[in-house]
Amino acid sequence: MAQTPFLYTIGTGKLQKHGVCAKGVLLDLAARRGIAVPPSTVLFDAAVQYAEAHDMMATHNTALVPRDMHAFIDTYQLFHALTHLGSKIAVRTLFHTQAGAPLQMHAPGATRLRIDRRDPTVLATAVCAVWASARRFPQVLRRDVLLMTMVDAQHAGIAVIDSDFEDDFVNYHPGTAEQLASGQSDTLHLLLPRLSPGESVNAPLPFTQRLQLLLQKIRIVFGDSRWIVEWADDGHECWLIELRHVVAPVRRNERFGSADIRDHMPELPSYFSAALYASISRDVFGLFTRADTQLSYERSFIEVFAGRVRVNYALLADISRRWGVPGTLLADLNDALLVSIPTNPERLRRRWWRLVFLLWEALTAPRRMRKTLADLLERTRKHHGDLDDLITVLQQAAIISVQGYFVTARIIGPLESWMRRRRVYAEWSVRYKSFQRTILADIIPIQNFVDTRPEFLDDIRAARMPSDPVFVGKWEELMARYGHRGTAEYDIATPRYREHHEPILRRLIAHSTAIPTARHTLRGIAAWPVWVVLRYAMTRRDAIRSDYLRILERTRKVILQYAERIVAAGDLPSQEVVWMVSPAELVRISHGWRMPVEMLEARLALRAYYSHLHVPAALQRFDDPMRWREDGAPLRVVLEGRSINDGSVVGVTWRPTYNAATLPPGFDRADVILVLRTFDAQWIAIAQHCAGIIVELGAELSHPATILRTLGIPTIMAVRSAYDSLPTGTEVTLMAGSGYVEVAQKSPIGLLPDAQHVQLPDFGATQGLVLSEITARFRR
Repeated sequence: MAQTPFLYTIGTGKLQKHGVCAKGVLLDLAARRGIAVPPSTVLFDAAVQYAEAHDMMATHNTALVPRDMHAFIDTYQLFHALTHLGSKIAVRTLFHTQAGAPLQMHAPGATRLRIDRRDPTVLATAVCAVWASARRFPQVLRRDVLLMTMVDAQHAGIAVIDSDFEDDFVNYHPGTAEQLASGQSDTLHLLLPRLSPGESVNAPLPFTQRLQLLLQKIRIVFGDSRWIVEWADDGHECWLIELRHVVAPVRRNERFGSADIRDHMPELPSYFSAALYASISRDVFGLFTRADTQLSYERSFIEVFAGRVRVNYALLADISRRWGVPGTLLADLNDALLVSIPTNPERLRRRWWRLVFLLWEALTAPRRMRKTLADLLERTRKHHGDLDDLITVLQQAAIISVQGYFVTARIIGPLESWMRRRRVYAEWSVRYKSFQRTILADIIPIQNFVDTRPEFLDDIRAARMPSDPVFVGKWEELMARYGHRGTAEYDIATPRYREHHEPILRRLIAHSTAIPTARHTLRGIAAWPVWVVLRYAMTRRDAIRSDYLRILERTRKVILQYAERIVAAGDLPSQEVVWMVSPAELVRISHGWRMPVEMLEARLALRAYYSHLHVPAALQRFDDPMRWREDGAPLRVVLEGRSINDGSVVGVTWRPTYNAATLPPGFDRADVILVLRTFDAQWIAIAQHCAGIIVELGAELSHPATILRTLGIPTIMAVRSAYDSLPTGTEVTLMAGSGYVEVAQKSPIGLLPDAQHVQLPDFGATQGLVLSEITARFRR
């Protein structure tokens, strides 16, 4: 069809030079490159300017209507120019806004669907109505309109393409998706495995298979970036309706596990240690980005939940699937998510060199790591009071320790799994000289000596060191080898054996017996070459751990010595409180910063609450922390929804009946939680004055959710009956990170529910003041 001064047919690939917004340009390029886009035509901004200049429209009750329907249609040649669109069309906005304000155009009401193209009155009225919607947004620069063939959809929805994930997140709805997009209804959702170029569809349903192919084409044409895709499937073809960049990433319910850290930490680690491991997340993940530079750092690899350190197993699973390697090659054999990931021969064939890199690094990296740890230990021995350098050394050592676990896991995981499947692992592992077996063997000479001196038993039972010179000599020899170790030894706040003798003294009188070694079977003998390689990796792993713990012991000693001085100066109330600050905060204290008393009290109160939680080894981001309580979750009034932004707020609800410009008198923005049935652009201004938001309707990928993610306010959506159940003034606790709101009971709750996820180490003064306010509420 020939172009006119007012109209442009989508699909030529030249729309960008006309100044139309990115949404229209992307559709034009997609159609040009063969992606299924419904036949469409753009009505340029020049059309509305012409209509205004020639007084072709009138205002009627704030609406724009054509003065002469037929003249309006004839002026723009709409009747003949739109013949290729079919009988039913959709009229959508392509408004171009000022920089920094594009989100406000995602409001409902600016789209008209199922318009009869053959009816001049209906068509002209629809176009004018879309033009009129721009009056609500003074920042609009251009009022282009998209006229698109109406897809007779059986399923429609919105999908998010994110290069950081191996699954595309999809919201869908039977029929058309206008209510989904505008946040007017709840939807179904699914995770759709992404297809690499050349791969066949593997989704279970026909429409999801067609959607997989559409998303695959979008990646090929526009790059593997972050995209929001609005689509519609008519039973034969999956059509691209709209394509735009992701403004703020969608939160996903990722799975986390404890890896090797939990076995060497107390049930509730110190704040210092949790902050230390959280602060090295990006550096630890560098172990994987060296093998694949396209991996993004935007997903956290190590996070802290209720004070406990957890590793992002969902991220590891996505890396395994991306490379085509089995999940056991990267981490924990005890996690069902990773163990269930099989080898993908097609992806492994294309990325074979990454597998070679991983295995080569697993064989060579431990030697380099031990040399680096030796150099770091020497730096701690030459420490002369500079805490900045000491904390840097500690962080570098922690990075190597965690990376060492994952490097050696590339050998240990697959080989141990192989031996277990053949039932030969036990007969070889019982011969491995682990730390526990080695220390038990070295304790035997001391035990034999104590057996000949019964007078030592009373001192040992009382956890006192006998003063006998022979015993002391044997003990010092034992401490030279194992004094830097300890129980829960990865936590720097935990005393080492050199400081705390009781665990070893108990072993002296326990007379533990070694596990007997059975004779080898023929199957076990055949597995000997595999065991040799496995033992090599296990030995290197234990050596790296031991070297790291020597640095940890030395650093602990220096920090405690420094703590004595700052306690004497009055900067901390006691020596042990030094473990309630993060490494970064300790450096700030060394430069003269004083920790606010309120911040410390809030942190102690939060730790007291965390001590009543039994956090599982494997968890998901949206898990309810109240279910981790040791007394079980009490009876509560809870409304569940879907998490949009993280955060927790203790406050009162406000359910406005009209779009107010300010908060009502007597309401404090620090604890006001806005309750709405639906959210759209008109609520943006007032939402920025609230501490949290609860929306009854809406989906994670709707336009309102996109706006709310950008605002960053703690928010949940799709909370059924929230608007009617939460009148103004209701006291609630909004747990946005877990996706629910709890209504306060008449009787006080014994323990304050707080967010299960605390971002560390950036626990600054502002967050401390917020927690002090929560603590005050808790005390009342």
